[in-house]
Amino acid sequence: MAIKYAIGLTALLILGACGTTGTQSKSKTKTSIAVKQDRLAPRDLESGECGIFVWTADTARRFVFFSRTDSASGSWWGENGEIEVPQIFSDSQPAFEQTPNQTYQLPDGGELLLKLSDPEEVDNGTRYRAGSITQTTANGWDKVIPVSGIAACNVNPLGAEYSTRSIR
Repeated sequence: MAIKYAIGLTALLILGACGTTGTQSKSKTKTSIAVKQDRLAPRDLESGECGIFVWTADTARRFVFFSRTDSASGSWWGENGEIEVPQIFSDSQPAFEQTPNQTYQLPDGGELLLKLSDPEEVDNGTRYRAGSITQTTANGWDKVIPVSGIAACNVNPLGAEYSTRSIR
């Protein structure tokens, strides 16, 4: 009788082992993580070119506005992503070929008013420690965003081995 149990138990162990020694299939499904962009992509200035770079004045420091000097438009990061906005007004004393007070036309008929203040000279540019972007909708509502920025030129010094300078 003990032999019957031993044979039965051995058969169960062998069958159980056969069921667990098969190769396991690995999933070939890749998991993708979508990163939601919430700011403008970095911009480069070519040698001799000037531009203005503007970031939010909060802890996120999102890059939200950019304009090249030779362009009559700017790149704005709004609620719906990046849009090109034509410049409709510019005043005040320019610093590195950019004025700290500029107005742009939004696609909905509203305006985007950039006002930068508290300038400080830095290498090849002027840093603005304070400012605001006021987004006025076509129906008259204003959204004010505290910002800071820099107006800068990519000056290629004699003997330099680089041709572009990135401000990110």
